[in-house]
Amino acid sequence: MREVLDPNQISRENGKWRIFVTANVRNMELANFVEPARAAMTRELDLPPGYWLDYGGVHMRASWIFSSYDVIANVGVIIAGGLVWSFGVAWLDLLIGCLIAIVVLRGGLRILSEVAKEANGDECQSQSTCSDD
Repeated sequence: MREVLDPNQISRENGKWRIFVTANVRNMELANFVEPARAAMTRELDLPPGYWLDYGGVHMRASWIFSSYDVIANVGVIIAGGLVWSFGVAWLDLLIGCLIAIVVLRGGLRILSEVAKEANGDECQSQSTCSDD
């Protein structure tokens, strides 16, 4: 790990200053990096009252949502193939494909909803580490 100093991004939302720290991770998935980094920062940082750490953001939640829906879609394709093979009717494949499309569209709408919440300054909507101080 190395530290590279770049211009800081500091903004103000809901009467609170926010400082953003970003990370570029090589040779591993970002999702696999977050938990060990979170554990290390929780263990080593002593934050004053009113300060908190927020991990991820919309891009991490979007990654999680689409990863879970990717599993659902793959299982759906396997089930559709099995149904078509078993019953010999192609409309079952179309039915499962439509269901997969609905699930994926719902995931996209969920992500857009989270983006809108974050853009409107509804920070910490899912973070138990946030405080009102």
